Amino acid sequence: MAAPRSRLKKPSVSGLSFQPDQWAAAVLPIVPQVRRKSRREKDKDAIVGATLIECEVDQWAARVASGSDTPAQAEIGLKAWAKAHGHDAFSAAKLLVEKLKQSKVIPIREGLTSVEELPRSIANLLERGLTGSKLQTEKAILRQSSGLSDREFASLWESVEGEIEGDLATSEAVALLLDSKETALQLSDILPMAIAAPLSQQAEIQSLRPELYMLSLLTTIGTLAQNRTSLLLHKGLDFEVTPNIFGAIVAESSQKKSPVLKTVVSRPLKALNKEARNAYQRAIEAWRERQTEAKRNDEFFNEPEPARELYFFTNATGESILAQADRCPKRGLLALSDELAGSFKSANQYRGGRGSDSEDLLSFYDGSGGVSLRVDGIKNDVEILNYGVLGGIQPRVLQKFLGNCEDANGGWARFIFVNQPIAASTLPNEFWGHDISDMLTDYYRRVSEYAPRQYRLDSKAFEFFQECYNRLEQTRISEPNPALRAVIGKTSGRIGKLALGLHLIESAVLGITPPELITEDTVYRASVISKFAIDQIKAIYAECDPEEQQAPVMARIVELSRRKGAITAREASQGLPTTNRPKTAEIRQHFVTLAAEGFGELEGEGRSATFTAYPSQRREQPPTPETAPTTLPTQSKSTRSKSSKPIDRPPTPIDRPITNSGRNVGDQRPEDIEGDAVFEFDYSPEAV
Repeated sequence: MAAPRSRLKKPSVSGLSFQPDQWAAAVLPIVPQVRRKSRREKDKDAIVGATLIECEVDQWAARVASGSDTPAQAEIGLKAWAKAHGHDAFSAAKLLVEKLKQSKVIPIREGLTSVEELPRSIANLLERGLTGSKLQTEKAILRQSSGLSDREFASLWESVEGEIEGDLATSEAVALLLDSKETALQLSDILPMAIAAPLSQQAEIQSLRPELYMLSLLTTIGTLAQNRTSLLLHKGLDFEVTPNIFGAIVAESSQKKSPVLKTVVSRPLKALNKEARNAYQRAIEAWRERQTEAKRNDEFFNEPEPARELYFFTNATGESILAQADRCPKRGLLALSDELAGSFKSANQYRGGRGSDSEDLLSFYDGSGGVSLRVDGIKNDVEILNYGVLGGIQPRVLQKFLGNCEDANGGWARFIFVNQPIAASTLPNEFWGHDISDMLTDYYRRVSEYAPRQYRLDSKAFEFFQECYNRLEQTRISEPNPALRAVIGKTSGRIGKLALGLHLIESAVLGITPPELITEDTVYRASVISKFAIDQIKAIYAECDPEEQQAPVMARIVELSRRKGAITAREASQGLPTTNRPKTAEIRQHFVTLAAEGFGELEGEGRSATFTAYPSQRREQPPTPETAPTTLPTQSKSTRSKSSKPIDRPPTPIDRPITNSGRNVGDQRPEDIEGDAVFEFDYSPEAV
C-alpha cells in the first residue's frame, strides 16, 4: 500500500533552514503555474471554435454543392478536421447535415434517427439489388451515417443479410409446400365425361379432392388389364411399360379415405370377384365330373385343376402373390389396403425379416414377375404380372417411413401420392341416386376382357413423348435432391403407364376395342397427371427436409388459419405435431414472418396477437409476363379435343400466359405454340 503523501517540507542543507520567502523564491520558478480560464474567456473560445467549425462546414457544403464530394465524403473529411483541431466532431457533422438540408442536398443519414432503424435501412439497401462499386459506396455512406465502428457495422450487416436470405428461402419453401398441396386437376380435362362428372360430384359431396378418385380409378384399371398388355414407347431402346400403378392417399385418420376406396375400388371389384367365384365353382364341378368319369372308364386324366381368379387382395406375402399369378397367368393383382403402413410393416414377417418381399415389390412395378426356387425345384414361375398397390397412409406415419427422404432404392419414387388436407364434409338433404360403383363395374368388366396386346404411340404422340423425355432428363441431372432425381427419372415411364390406362378406360366407356395406336392427346393428359404427381411428392419431401425445419411449421400455420380464420399462437401450437413443437413465442415470430411475406395479416401484440391467412399469397410486386408463375390448367375448362384425332401439337401441361395475346396456352392454336413450349418441370423460385 502506497504511503500517504506528506506535505512538502522545507529542505535543509548542512543543518540550515530556508525561510518561507526564500523557499518560495527557490521553488516557484521550477513548478509550472496552471491558471484556470474565466467564464468570459471560455465563452470567447467557444465562439471562436464555433466560427471556425462553421467556416469549415461552409467549405465542405460548397464542395458537395459543386459535386466535388458526396455528402458522406464531406462528413468524413469534416470529422477528421474536427478531431485534428480539437473540436466536437459530432456537432460539426450535425451542422453539416443542416447546411445540406438547407441547400436541398440531403445526405443518406436523413431519417436515420436511431440505431434501431439501421437494420431496416440495411434491408432496404439489400433489396435494391445493387452490386459492385455502387453497393460498396452506398454501404460506406450508410456505415458513416450510422455512427457505428467498422466492426460493429460489418457484424450487423452480416446478421441482417443472413436473416433476409433465411426468410426468403423459408418463404419460398412455405409457398412451395402450400402450392404443391393445393395443385389441382379438373377431371373433365383428364377422363371421359361419363366418369369425370359423377366422380367430381361425389368428391364435392365428401369435400375431397377429385384426384383421389382419379388415382383410385387408374390404379384399378392398370391391374384389370390382362397380363402381357403393354405400351411400346421406343423399340430401339426396348422401352416398354405395363399399365400397373402404385398409388397412395396421404390423409389424416377419419379423412374419408375409406369411402373413396370403397366406391371406386372394393365394391366394383367385389362384384367381379363374385362373378369369378361363381365361374370357378361351375368350372370345378365340371372338372370333378370329368375326373370321376375318367376314373369310371379307367382313362388317364391329366387335366389341371381350374384356378379361381382374384382381382384384389388386402394381405399377402411375396411368394403367395407369385403363386396366385402362376395359377392365373392372365390376371393382374391389386394390393388394396386402407392403411398401407400395415402392408409395409408386414413385409418379410413370415421369414423373420430375412425375405425379399420389399425387393419383389420394386420388381413388380416394372411388370416383371419372379421365379421361386426351392430345394424341391421351381415352385412358381411368373414372367409377366400387372401388380398394383393402392391404399391410404397418414402423413406422420409416412414421414417415419421416408426418414431423411433420400429414398436410396427408389421405392417411393414409384408411387403417385395425393395429399388430402383436412376438410369437413356435409351430409346432403337427399340421397344422391347415381350408383357410381355399378357403373364402374361395367367398365371394369370390359377392360378385364380386352385381349392382351402391345400398344404403340402414333407419330405425333411419339414426337410429343420424345420432347417430354428429353426435358425430363435435363431436369433430372440438374436436380440436387437424389430422391427427386429418382422421381423425375421414373416420370417418363409413368407417362406411358398412365397413357395406357387412359386409353383402356376411354375405350371401355365408348364400348369399343382399344385401337392399337395411342394418340397425342392421351399422352398429353398423362403428362399432366405426371406433373401433378411430382408436385405432390415435392410437398411431401419438403416436410422432411432436415435443412428446412421452419417451413413445414409455417405452412401448417397457414393451412390451420385458412380453415379456422384468425388464430392465436396457442391455437396454432395445439394444431402442430407434438414432436419438436415450437414455443408460442417462436410461433408469434412465425406470424410476423408470414405477414411480412404476404401469407396473411397480423393483428394485436404479445399474447393477444392473431394471424389470419389469406386464401393465397399476396406479393408486393406482381411478376412480369417474362417471369410469370407457371400453374397447371385447373380452373378454366380446356379447349383440347377429346376425340381420337390428334391435334397438331398439344399445349404444354404448364399454363404460361402469352404476352399481348389475352389467351392462355390451353386456348392457343397449334400454330401459336413455339417449338420449345413442351412438357417442362420448372422448380425455380419464380415458378412457385
